[in-house]
Amino acid sequence: MEQRNAFITEWCKGEHSITELSRIFEISRKTAYKWLERFEHTGRAGLGDGSRAPHHSPQAISRERAAAIVAERQTHPTWGARKIVQSLMRKHPKEEWPAASSVGDLLKREGLIQGHRVRRKTPPYTDPLQHAKKPNQVWSVDFKGWFRYGDGDRCDPFTTTDALSRKVLCLQATQKRTGCT
Repeated sequence: MEQRNAFITEWCKGEHSITELSRIFEISRKTAYKWLERFEHTGRAGLGDGSRAPHHSPQAISRERAAAIVAERQTHPTWGARKIVQSLMRKHPKEEWPAASSVGDLLKREGLIQGHRVRRKTPPYTDPLQHAKKPNQVWSVDFKGWFRYGDGDRCDPFTTTDALSRKVLCLQATQKRTGCT
């Protein structure tokens, strides 16, 4: 900022040309002209760095399309963004509609949909499994992978295993995973 102010001060004195001032301040002539243009339009306040964000986004949803999307959502309050986009594409096939993610963002901004509930994560079980020191001290029970019999009925094998010897003590075929029958 100091360099820019000093450049403008020297330029206002009228003692040097733009080329000479550019050489003195070690800037390009293009930059010098840019600073002068800013100074002429907004004074010394215009010499500061401006935002580099674009003034206009070419990907932004137009007001007409946004109104059509909101109207479709109000007509069908249970529809999500993908279904709304598909419906609008069927009704107006020659127009280009935004992606479902952009439609979802628009509906969220308008307050027409709420985000998903954040699910609580169960904290991991930190206690170690109990290890057996002698046979029949700890047993493990488990349903193994299910399969179908030759007649098409489902079978869920239920096992009871000794934790020390890892021998199967009981293997029972069950029809449901709710318990032994």
